[in-house]
Parts: sequence; C-alpha cells; structure tokens
Amino acid sequence: MKRTQTVSCRCGAVCLTLTGPNIMSSECMCDSCRTASDIFASLPDGVGTKDDKGATHMIIHRTDRVACDKGAENLKAHKLTPKTPTRRVVATCCNTPMFLDFKPGHWLSFYAINWSKGDLPALEYRIFCNNMPDPSILPDDVPNGKPVTFGVIWRLASAAVRMGFRRPKVTFVEGWLDSSAK
Repeated sequence: MKRTQTVSCRCGAVCLTLTGPNIMSSECMCDSCRTASDIFASLPDGVGTKDDKGATHMIIHRTDRVACDKGAENLKAHKLTPKTPTRRVVATCCNTPMFLDFKPGHWLSFYAINWSKGDLPALEYRIFCNNMPDPSILPDDVPNGKPVTFGVIWRLASAAVRMGFRRPKVTFVEGWLDSSAK
C-alpha cells in the first residue's frame, strides 16, 4: 500500500500530493529561512513559517514523488537573492508558503504550517543551529546540527541512492512572486 499525504494552501485552491515516506522532519534555523518567513508574513493576508524560537519546521520529501493535483497556476516562486540556489514557492491565491526547492537537491522542503496536527510527522532534527544568535536556547529534544548532523546527511544520501542519483525538476511551478529571479 502506498502512503500518500495531501498538502493544501489555506484556501484550498492549491493541492499537492506526496507519495511514499518522507525523508525526514526537521527545523531549519538558518538566516535565510527566518528572512523568508518575515517576507511571507508581510504579504497581504500572509503567514510566516517560523515559530517563537525562529525555527522553520519542514517536511523533506523526494521531488519525484510530488504531484500538483490542482492550482498550479497559483504557485509562484521567490528567491531571496538572484544567485541563491533556493526558490521558495507560495500559493498566491491566499499567500500561503508551500515549499522550498533547493536547486541542486533531489528533495523539496514542505512547510509544516500546512500540515494538520494529526498528520504532522514528529520532529527528528534541527539544522543550521550555528546561525542562531544564541543556539544554547534551543531544546535538546532532537539533534541540533551545526550546520547539519550525520543523520541528516545519511537520510538525504540514502534518498539520492534510491532515486538513482536523479534530480527531477519541479515542472508545475511557473512564474515569480516578484522580481526576485532577475
């Protein structure tokens, strides 16, 4: 039996299906994720992605196991700088941050704010804790990577092997939220 998870924007106009197991559930503490969260929150009716400690909780999933079932025309990308290897994708119908696409990667990082509490996978890792002004404030409930732990590298590498080292492109996102790609 295949496991599937549906991820939707707040208004329901965008619906993505994730098939198979997630690679991991992690919190990112990097400066870029905190900056992006502030940008998302500043959009009309926008919502941020970070919590009170500055963490952006993400569910990491293989790119080749993600499909857009509806609303692709509402998905627009944003880059913090023109040269950054990441693009963050927002559902413009309700300005819901959906996922982060790391260009050289084989995974997508889905924002946990779009998961229902019952479906949200348990947190397994924290990454880029060295970007925090004071990492000592972080709880020790999961490994706190500075920048990442061996477990994170192992999970990503194992997924790459299972994918035959392919790096599928996300073809259902076209266009930009703003001029960030220029």
